[in-house]
Amino acid sequence: MPASVLVVDDEPAALDALRRTLRNLPLEVRYAQNAVEALALVAAGVPDLLISDFSMPGMDGLALLQQVKQHHPGVICFLHTSFRALPSTFGVDIPVLDKACDPAALRQLVWSIVDEQLAVRTSPGRRDSATST
Repeated sequence: MPASVLVVDDEPAALDALRRTLRNLPLEVRYAQNAVEALALVAAGVPDLLISDFSMPGMDGLALLQQVKQHHPGVICFLHTSFRALPSTFGVDIPVLDKACDPAALRQLVWSIVDEQLAVRTSPGRRDSATST
């Protein structure tokens, strides 16, 4: 099963840029335009990595990531925003990806995170709930 990434952004141009950046990686990448869509996608299959824009109508990205982490603590979460000081402002320990970051650097970061997640997932001695009796 390939590693999975969920990307959430309400701005179509930003979502398209992320789509172009992550294409051709050997990952299952799903996209949502708001927190409601994202939560439905998480319910259908928990991602290894969730990258969300902060400023979205309705539930913002921070609330989305907190809710996902509450129910699925193993999901690695990042805020994708231009507000660099945001997490410290809210006292939240969620890493921030700058929207102006280099696409090649973003690809490398995503790949290294999901590669590490796959190594943990497939390490000997780890029992998945799917294989437990």
